[in-house]
Amino acid sequence: MQLTALRCVIGGMFVFSLTALSGCVGFVAESSDIDLTQTCALTALEAASPAVHDPQVTTAHHVVMKSGQIESDVKLSNSPENAHVTWTAMKVGKVDDVLRLLPPKVKQALSTNASPGSEQVAAFKSKQGLKDGTFIAYAAIRPVTVEFTGNCADGDPTSGTLIAWTDPDIGVVRCESAPSAEASAGGRNAQAEYC
Repeated sequence: MQLTALRCVIGGMFVFSLTALSGCVGFVAESSDIDLTQTCALTALEAASPAVHDPQVTTAHHVVMKSGQIESDVKLSNSPENAHVTWTAMKVGKVDDVLRLLPPKVKQALSTNASPGSEQVAAFKSKQGLKDGTFIAYAAIRPVTVEFTGNCADGDPTSGTLIAWTDPDIGVVRCESAPSAEASAGGRNAQAEYC
């Protein structure tokens, strides 16, 4: 009997196993624990339409103003988004190759460089002339996912999900009041999550 090493994806986690029968058995490892060394030089790619998701706050600062001065400014989160890929096949390529091979119409729907973070939030809030009170200065984005399949130079298939972003939003919301009518979805999320 010959055992074959397989990798299965179950519920977003990679499952490595040795099996002589069909199915996945073995141990489970989080994807961040797995060596994803490039094994595919992408030569072609087919991509689904981008899915744009609800806004998410990527950076938040808790700011307390007293007598027109900053009394405290605490960074609560700073997780700018960069384009990355969740691979769903044994063959793993480079993010740059996925981005290079995306159809132009798909590329137009997303940003792939780093989204605004703490530096941009700090610059924005310094120009707002905030009155006394408690505020959340934030950066938010709308995540974009693109499912794709591709071909490797050796003829093997690969697949995955590109995660990028669109609609950057930097702002400041006051914690002591209800969201204003002008508040963006990212601002309302920042207020609900961090005030």
